[in-house]
Amino acid sequence: MQKVHSFPVGRVEFLYLHPLNFQEYLEAVGKFDLLKHLLSVPVKEVAHKLLMDTFHRYAIIGGMPEVVKTDVQQRNLADLPRIYESIWGTYKNDVEKYTSNDTERKIIKHLMDTSPLYLDERIKFQGFGNSNYRSREVGESFRTLDDAKKGRLIYPTTDFSPPLKADLKKSPRLQFLDTGLVNYTLGIQAEMLAMKDLNSANKGAVIPHNNTRTYFSTNHFRT
Repeated sequence: MQKVHSFPVGRVEFLYLHPLNFQEYLEAVGKFDLLKHLLSVPVKEVAHKLLMDTFHRYAIIGGMPEVVKTDVQQRNLADLPRIYESIWGTYKNDVEKYTSNDTERKIIKHLMDTSPLYLDERIKFQGFGNSNYRSREVGESFRTLDDAKKGRLIYPTTDFSPPLKADLKKSPRLQFLDTGLVNYTLGIQAEMLAMKDLNSANKGAVIPHNNTRTYFSTNHFRT
């Protein structure tokens, strides 16, 4: 898209698809009664534990449609790795089309491999992931991933009311396209399954990451 010099204005309609959010997940698994409770304020005490248990599962597996569908049908975490591996492997191979030389390809693949390890902190571009890559190279590659909707750089703001202006001089945080893919990449899903409180999972990064919506392009959407 960066290299397109002309565009048919008024003749194109964009449709942005995301991993399922929690409301959509409740619909997908057929828990419509819980969805009604979720949308009521305050949530009734009788529904709170059921909602938390369901959110626990959602936070572990993520919102990729094929993963959710298989989990509903099999209800066994052991059936999901092949799907995660297929999706993740496809994404890693796909990023090459957004690069123009071997160096860019190596940097982006490095970012894909190491980014899930740094979701709990603000990042620095220089030497990201214990590499020798320069700040400019890493920054450009992160922006390429952002443009490709595979991840986002979220910058802080000091504004208290809209419009919220990002402070690009400060270090950003990373947001990956799906929490389930992150959990699978880190190998922590089985550990999370045994946890009663996910607030401490992955140094406390899972719940905030799970609550932020991430965009990705329609041609990467698996159904």
